[in-house]
This record gives sequence, structure tokens and C-alpha cells, in this order.
Amino acid sequence: MTSQHSAPRKTSTNEPGVPRLVTRLKVANVDPYLAFAAEMFRKDPKEVSDEERQAAKERVMTMLYTEGRSPEEMLKEAASLIIQALGRDSKEEGLKGTPDRVAKAWVNEFTPGILVEDALSEMIIEESYDQMLIVKGIPISSFCEHHLLPWFGNVAVGYIPHELTVGLSKLTRMVQAAQKGITIQERVTETLANAMQKVLKPSGSMVVIEATHSCTAMRGVKSEGQSFTTSAVRGIFLSNPHAKQEFLTLLNRS
Repeated sequence: MTSQHSAPRKTSTNEPGVPRLVTRLKVANVDPYLAFAAEMFRKDPKEVSDEERQAAKERVMTMLYTEGRSPEEMLKEAASLIIQALGRDSKEEGLKGTPDRVAKAWVNEFTPGILVEDALSEMIIEESYDQMLIVKGIPISSFCEHHLLPWFGNVAVGYIPHELTVGLSKLTRMVQAAQKGITIQERVTETLANAMQKVLKPSGSMVVIEATHSCTAMRGVKSEGQSFTTSAVRGIFLSNPHAKQEFLTLLNRS
């Protein structure tokens, strides 16, 4: 079963009228990003998900603030400015090509692409099993939006199917989609749990992320070796403590 989302309509980064449209919709007390998402994904506004609204907001922000420049061009300039701010010259032997490499890495590896729900929807199977399905040890790495420093760790996801299951690799794909861009661990945890509930409609789902944050290891308190754990619980895992305990027991089993 494939995703039900339509491909977003391709638009130019300097598409005319976007600033005026956003202003006009705000004056009319209409959510501009919801309206833009409905256009992007060719949906009724009532059917637009929070994730699709966020994607539309990011698209609008890009059109408003890039002034027609490509993301790679802006990232290259940003890397050059950081080098200059630190008193170095990007023409030095060790720094030659660094702005280009930084820009390409962000564009190719770290820029948001496929929606989390779409990544999970790529291989839906209309089968159900009276058991808990868990995938743990899924690697995750992203950049904290507070300091633009990396955080990384592992994810465990689990769900109890109702009528639908998904190929196990798609759970990893879901995590890979959620980690893109600049974000925080708490938001990713919630996003993953919400996506599983919406796409798979299971009896319950649970997500646990344990990660190390460079912003606490390299600056501030400089707490090396410290990790942070977040969890999100949905459905039967909220109402049935035995189901939740089974997940945690299986999670901690080596």
C-alpha cells in the first residue's frame, strides 16, 4: 500500500505574491500556512496534518527570506562568514573548499525532504498480529535548533498492530526523515509516535530516544558522557501498565 499524499506542487523560490498572500491571509484571520499546505498537497484544509503545515511554513519562509538564492549558495556564504568571524581565511590551505563542502553536506544530508508520515507509508501491509513489534538501536543524528550543534543517539520504536503493519525498514526510514534539519529531541520523539498512530492506526505505540548533545558536552556545563532520554506513549501503552512494562523489558534486554 503506498502513501496517499500527493506530491507537492513545484514552486519557484521567488514565486511572486507570497509575502502579500501571507499578509492578506493573516489580516483575514486565516492560518496562512494551513492554506498554503492545502495548495501544496492538493488537500482540503481540514485534512492537512501538522507535519504538512510545518512543511508549508518552511517553504513559505524559504520563499520570503532567500531572495531567490539557492540554499546551497546561502549555506556556502554562511560557512565563509563563520570562518572569517573566527579570524581565519577560507583561502588557507586547510580551508580551501570548506564552504563548498559544508554547503553540499547540509543540502545533501541534512536538509528536510520526505515527510515522516510518507516515509512510514511506503510499505503498509494489511495484516495484524496479536503481539508487540519493536525495533531498537535505530541510529539518529540531527542538529539542535538552539546552538546548531549536533546531537546523536539511538531510537527504539514499538507498536501493537490493529489491522495494519509496516515493513521494518520503513520504521528506520521514518526516523531518518524525522532527524533532518534543525530540531530538538523532544519534538522528534513526539513526531515519531504521532506518525505511527496516524499511519498505522495501531492499538498503541511507544518511542524512546536516548541521545548525547554536543551543546552540553562542548559548551555550558560541559557534561561529557551525559545522555538524555525522551519517550512518547500512545494508545494502550497509556492505559495498560503491563503493555508498557513489556516494552521496557524488551527494550532493556541485551
